[in-house]
Amino acid sequence: MNNIMKKSVARKPSRKNNSWTKALIIILIIILIGLVAYKIFSSPIKFSPIVCTDTDGGQNIWIKGTTTGIRQAKLQTVTDSCFNSTRVYENYCVYDRIATNGTDCPAGYNCKDGACITNCIDTDDGYNIYVRGTVINFPIVMSDVCSTDYRSVVENDCVNGHWHASLAACPSYYCEDGACFVAGT
Repeated sequence: MNNIMKKSVARKPSRKNNSWTKALIIILIIILIGLVAYKIFSSPIKFSPIVCTDTDGGQNIWIKGTTTGIRQAKLQTVTDSCFNSTRVYENYCVYDRIATNGTDCPAGYNCKDGACITNCIDTDDGYNIYVRGTVINFPIVMSDVCSTDYRSVVENDCVNGHWHASLAACPSYYCEDGACFVAGT
């Protein structure tokens, strides 16, 4: 009966068990931190490579181009432009970066709309005595004309980007409407 009458007494945890529990929790936390760190640092970092592109193929003053790449620590798109009538700002790629070079157009060329262009335009594509052409070299506009005796033609063309005129004898000895006449036509 003595056993029945005994009161239940709550046992006080021993200090020994409490220390083991704390140590086990610390070990589990360290393992968990290690697993998270492993997952973070073992995953490959995916970078999206920046590629610089230039639509005119690089340093090309003859074609207006658009360049996309890094400039001032940002991805940007820039277009070739004119500084003045004879100087072009040419954009091009150096690795993934945009570089700009101010370049003077060669003699006889002007900068227009981001490219160096000739000052002189010949509608018959150069020296051609059999086709009447017109040379436009601002402010000069000259068309091919027959000589007063109709045996030769004053041929206007472009030489080194500038207007040039010369007198050419017609092989058929006949000029009509600013061009040498071709026999049989």
